[in-house]
Amino acid sequence: MGDSAYHLRHDYISVPTDRGVSYGGSQSFSEGKVMRHCGCGVVAALDWLLYLQKRTPTARVSFLPPTDVPLDRTQYTELLYSLSRKYLPMLYPTGINGLMLAAGLNLLFLREHLPYRASWRMSRNGLWSGMKEMLAGDYPVILSVGPNFPRLLSGKEKATLFQRDPQGTLRPSAAVHAHYMTVTALEGDWLRLSSWGKEYWLNITAYEDYIRTHSSYVLSNILYIEEK
Repeated sequence: MGDSAYHLRHDYISVPTDRGVSYGGSQSFSEGKVMRHCGCGVVAALDWLLYLQKRTPTARVSFLPPTDVPLDRTQYTELLYSLSRKYLPMLYPTGINGLMLAAGLNLLFLREHLPYRASWRMSRNGLWSGMKEMLAGDYPVILSVGPNFPRLLSGKEKATLFQRDPQGTLRPSAAVHAHYMTVTALEGDWLRLSSWGKEYWLNITAYEDYIRTHSSYVLSNILYIEEK
């Protein structure tokens, strides 16, 4: 992927928690079983919309507070449920699939008179070119680490996420599949991500290996959101 770096130009979404300030939102803020288990797509969509208002203050979403109003965990969770009820219904235990996520956001853009369109890239070239375009334009990127394919329900293989230790070394910290996260930077061979309110890093080569070996580019890709 080379030495190029792409970063958001504003501070990312944060919420005060008992352990400090989060890096993005989290479904774990909710006490509800369905949201906690499969709300990652709703979180990614809400964080994208909150960042959009920070990037473009005139791009207001009617049920979201202004960006200068700090959110606590309770308020953030209420916004998650509002977004889910209006546009992104979850189906337990699988959550929301990619087509539903794109369709729900497109309906929101239409009703809120926002000049955007969301679609899945579904190819290797589209994934990386779209990610670079969005980050260069100061838009976070909703990334899918899709389920195993063809073993959609029974597959157990996962992609490894890393966190930095106090010495700055990246170490394995979590593993995911059938999961949405938000990319906030591309740095060389690594993606900087927000998931569960924490900062993670995903190795690009390892992610591509996971896609080729255990998933597919149709299921593991980015939701490309562009201005119309």
